[in-house]
Amino acid sequence: MPSSPTNCHVRAGSSGVTQIEGAPGVTPGAVRCGPLPAWVEHAPPVVPPDASAAGFVDNGVCRLLSESQVNLCLPERQWHFRRVQKVLTRAGAERVSHFGVEFDPAYEQVEIHHVRILRDGQTMEHARDDAFQTFRRETNLEMLMLNGRLTASLLISDVRVGDIVETAMTVTGSNPALKDRFAGWVTFDDVNPFHQYRHRQLRPVDRNVACKPFNEPPAATTVLANGIVEACWSLENPIRREIEEYAVPWQLHLPTLQFTEFPAWSDVSRLFAPYYQSADLPEILAGEIDRLAAEYPDPADRAVEWLRFVQRELRYFALSFGEGGLVPRDLASIWSSRFGDCKDAALLYVAGARRLGLEACAALTSTTHGIALPDFLPASDLFNHCIVRLRLEGKSYWLDPTCSEQAGRLAMLSQVHSGWGLPLSDDADVLERIGSDEPAQQVNIEDEVEFGPKPDSPAKLTRQIE
Repeated sequence: MPSSPTNCHVRAGSSGVTQIEGAPGVTPGAVRCGPLPAWVEHAPPVVPPDASAAGFVDNGVCRLLSESQVNLCLPERQWHFRRVQKVLTRAGAERVSHFGVEFDPAYEQVEIHHVRILRDGQTMEHARDDAFQTFRRETNLEMLMLNGRLTASLLISDVRVGDIVETAMTVTGSNPALKDRFAGWVTFDDVNPFHQYRHRQLRPVDRNVACKPFNEPPAATTVLANGIVEACWSLENPIRREIEEYAVPWQLHLPTLQFTEFPAWSDVSRLFAPYYQSADLPEILAGEIDRLAAEYPDPADRAVEWLRFVQRELRYFALSFGEGGLVPRDLASIWSSRFGDCKDAALLYVAGARRLGLEACAALTSTTHGIALPDFLPASDLFNHCIVRLRLEGKSYWLDPTCSEQAGRLAMLSQVHSGWGLPLSDDADVLERIGSDEPAQQVNIEDEVEFGPKPDSPAKLTRQIE
């Protein structure tokens, strides 16, 4: 689940290649600098007294303000981000002197408004068009994933102890596959908290955005004027939280707001289902499927043999460029390259299964929050994995074509995911439970082992495993 309200990530103090101001960038002009948009509002950050500042200090930095604003009234969605921090030590100066922003050039535009130092009543602005280097890092390449995202990087010069460093930027655009449907998350605290959190949302009065709170976030103040709803949330001086060790990943522990423009799970399903309807199989592949159909007349055997074929012939590699982060490639590209991600594998399996006369559809799930999905509002950003739901003789089977080749009959295949899934079909109105909590099979093992330091002094161990 996303921990930030958009796909754009602000990085402060991260490692990697950086750019000294004025050095040439790899892709000049990908990021521009400009004034604050007219709709954005800034208020001075609240500086905590020394007695309470310790709770917001980490690695030589006092974290003063983390702020986000979103405008849903414009032709293209805009997110505004602002961060204010105070440098306390040399290590802190090293940490905040790197400003970086990651974005998708396929549908996002970034405008930097401030990268400035406040010192002794003076302001030194470092945001200039020629100050940034933009490059493609591909940090998940070793995990067999490419996303085409760019990082705009700036190394701020002359940062000193006692300086206040403020950054502000606006990101315009959203993934076209979402068709301007809004979903997002805002967290008002962290293990290493800021002294103050602010969030502001603007939306037309006729645009319905549901909101669900988790773990008692601050209450909103709402104003309606000129057909625009303005909602503001603010949290000041939060208590530093200690997250329980080994806590389960699907539980939210911090004050959080979930926003969504999807009124029901069926709306999420209808959004993505059309991308998995293609039956335009390459001729050679169609021939392989027909061969399986002739060799295996039983539907269950067809289903599992086709699953093994996809698992064996399609290796994993994700090309998540632009819309590709949310929708699969076409069948011809998938088969000709013989690689794909979970969405590609699901589309390939579904197309082949339907040619085999089987009832199958793609399904979305979450490998981290799958158990908790019913606790959230319907939204498009809750899922990080795509699998297949196969219906056979009134029973659902949940298959993952990205797994290594699985042996055994269909009923005995191990279920690698738990929790809930969302089938992508015209009749899918609710989440469905993946698998059962009951064991698929029981094993009883009894054995007796004799051992010892010498053959004439054995020890005996009797084991019974159920």
